[in-house]
Formats: sequence, structure tokens, C-alpha cells
Amino acid sequence: MTDAVIRDWLPGDVVYDNSFFIPADFPDGFCEIQVAIVDKLKFEPRVNLAIEGKGVDGWYSLGKIEIIK
Repeated sequence: MTDAVIRDWLPGDVVYDNSFFIPADFPDGFCEIQVAIVDKLKFEPRVNLAIEGKGVDGWYSLGKIEIIK
């Protein structure tokens, strides 16, 4: 979850440059990064983004990162 205010976004490229919290007990290894604009109460995707990679669950795959402690 982020503090991004999407009402301020205009058409075109938008860069949201911020960090996010990874819990200390998160396991090492590779994990898939996915994004979505979600309903605040149900935490379910609500907006179709104009990018490729949308899964059947409505989340968009951005790629993998490796967690190393």
C-alpha cells in the first residue's frame, strides 16, 4: 500500500518514486512484484491500467526481485 494520490495523475507517463516496507520475516528468494489500484475496503483491483501484464485476478505483473538479508 502507498500514499499515492491518483487524482493528481494526468494522462501520460506517471512515475511514482517511493519505497515500500518489506517485513523482517519475509523469506529470502525471488518474488513477483504486482500492482493494482484497489478498493480500500476489499483490497481488490478496481481500475484497468493501460499496461500489459494483467493477470486473471486483475493484478499487473511488473517482474521479479530478489530478497536478500
